[in-house]
Amino acid sequence: SLADLKLRVLITCSGLDRGSAADSEERYAVERAVEELEKQSLLSPVQFRDMFDGKWRLVYTSALSPGSESGGGAGANSLPIFQTPAPAASRSFGGRGQVGQVYQDVQVQKGQLDNVVEVNPLGPLPLGKTTLTLEHKLDFVEGSPQRCKITLVNVAVDGPLKQLGLQPIRLPVLEAISSQGAGVFDTTFCDSDLRIARGDRGELRVFVKC
Repeated sequence: SLADLKLRVLITCSGLDRGSAADSEERYAVERAVEELEKQSLLSPVQFRDMFDGKWRLVYTSALSPGSESGGGAGANSLPIFQTPAPAASRSFGGRGQVGQVYQDVQVQKGQLDNVVEVNPLGPLPLGKTTLTLEHKLDFVEGSPQRCKITLVNVAVDGPLKQLGLQPIRLPVLEAISSQGAGVFDTTFCDSDLRIARGDRGELRVFVKC
């Protein structure tokens, strides 16, 4: 059933720290589970845009998996992208930040798609959570209703780093999840609580609705 296929995707993604902990066998298992679910995608263009809209939490992306070489993200020798857990993961950002949740906020009517990353800066003083929002212009590709182009227009900072007037910390995860200038994504499955997207740089992404 559709529910079983969706559950299988989520189970294969679990424990992979959004893809950053996935090895080649685990990437293969996710890919196979996703392919089976994609066969059930029967959305009309109107249904897709209604369901596409809203806030989505990133569950998995191949761009964060070392050795995947997808999405302009992780290569075979990449350090861990997420700082979970310490101390080994402290290499990820040079001990400067611990990444929390990653979201995608889609506003179809406004033509906007934001990648939102929660970060807890690490240092001698507890600064608290900072939110980095990578703001993108959203356009749908003519003739392909479930294909969209996103173009980065701004990076906004909210939280202690902004209040203290500090520069945003540079995080590898931002380079992995955000398009370099512009990117094209196909939504290959989408319903009210699960979405699958494939990018033009080979990446696979799985989201759940918030």
